[in-house]
Amino acid sequence: MFQISLRALVPSLLAGLLVGSMAAAQSDNKLSKKDRRWLEEEVGAIITAQEIKIFTDIDKDDRKLFKEIFWSRRDPNPASKDNEFEKELERKAKEANKQYKVKGMKGSATDRGEIFCLLGPPSRVEGDAQEATWVYDPNPQLGLPDGLTIQFKANRMVPSEDLEKDLERARTRNITNPTVMYSRDMEGRLLEPRGNFDPNSPANQILAALRETKAASSDVPFETTIAFFRATEGSIYIPILFEVDETPLTWQGDSADLTVFGSVENTDGFTISQFEEPAKVTKTSDGRTLFEVPIQLVPGRYKLYLGVRDNPSATAGTQITDLEVPDYFSGDLVLSSVVVYNEGKEVSEQAGTPGQAFQFGKVKFRPARTFNKQSAIGLFFFVYGPGVDDSGKSNITGQYSFYRGSQKKGQTGVEALPADANQAVGNAEIPLSIPNFDEPGNWRMHITVKDKVLNKTITADVEFVLEGESGTQ
Repeated sequence: MFQISLRALVPSLLAGLLVGSMAAAQSDNKLSKKDRRWLEEEVGAIITAQEIKIFTDIDKDDRKLFKEIFWSRRDPNPASKDNEFEKELERKAKEANKQYKVKGMKGSATDRGEIFCLLGPPSRVEGDAQEATWVYDPNPQLGLPDGLTIQFKANRMVPSEDLEKDLERARTRNITNPTVMYSRDMEGRLLEPRGNFDPNSPANQILAALRETKAASSDVPFETTIAFFRATEGSIYIPILFEVDETPLTWQGDSADLTVFGSVENTDGFTISQFEEPAKVTKTSDGRTLFEVPIQLVPGRYKLYLGVRDNPSATAGTQITDLEVPDYFSGDLVLSSVVVYNEGKEVSEQAGTPGQAFQFGKVKFRPARTFNKQSAIGLFFFVYGPGVDDSGKSNITGQYSFYRGSQKKGQTGVEALPADANQAVGNAEIPLSIPNFDEPGNWRMHITVKDKVLNKTITADVEFVLEGESGTQ
């Protein structure tokens, strides 16, 4: 058994960006009548379920900005003065008010009116005013690849789980500018959108070709590290670390001019999120060229299209990755991703933004896989769904064991993890200069977390490489 060095940064992590309860707690703001009317009457037909959750969760002072972002995401021609989509929705709403008005309710707010505003007129109508069936022919552009049949009884739509999925797909299809996102700062406040969407940018053209041909390129080789953490509004915060091969880059002294870009495609083949970030990178002593980008997604399966472009030479590398985003909202005792790092420090930069994706609160980590005997291996993770005793307190412990092949080389003592009713955080740094780490090569760290209130144990394994004079084995 050997000692570990628990970091003094743990309290900052408990209150960290997007992974704690601070943002949710501070946004306990009831909707004003004006905001509720906007949500239910003006955009009720087209707003997605996740956007509803964000709108109701955020600080009341951010809802004006939310509306601006909402319409920007649905502007088919950002260069024009008017938002043609918004104008078309207004036209549909006026028509729905004429056709579907009922006593005490605008026609556009009825079930039929909302369907009309979302999908337009049906291909055909069967039945009568009391029991009608609307039939929409297949239309991939509307998000209806197999068509859609909707039944109405009187003025109410007959609901079903499959129907709601089809309608949500259609609502998502209206988002034409996925690069405009609801990014939030470390206090849960909305951020102004970054830059303007340029469909003709080199990065966007590379992405379009990649999605069409599915042919990745290794002209600029890079590796990615992807982690998952619980965020607010039911989504998962996903920092992506790009580690780029320095060899093909065009260096001006110790700096290089890159563009890091990517898009997220859902199971329907629709792009729901996209990013394009300028990256001024520098050479480092350990030869690692790194850049970080954060995204947020709800749990589910996706396909990631990722790329790095060396701007001076106009060469790029691309990858296609299947991504399964875990659900950390089930209430079960679960671990987030475990970040293994060689440096963790407090910084003043804004967390959760490009370049600061592996930063939580004021704490920024530098992920690593390879270490030497003179360094320490750091790790941090969150535990979600802890039990609480009668006094409302959690009791979570962590222990770390180390293996070289199948041989156990030692373990730490059992340490209490700082916790509240929502989560616990594990953060430790372990010096590699001690005799236990006697051989270079591939090592495995086994993490054991126990919840003494729930009487449950969960584990995780992470691998790392220890360098030595004899070389990596």
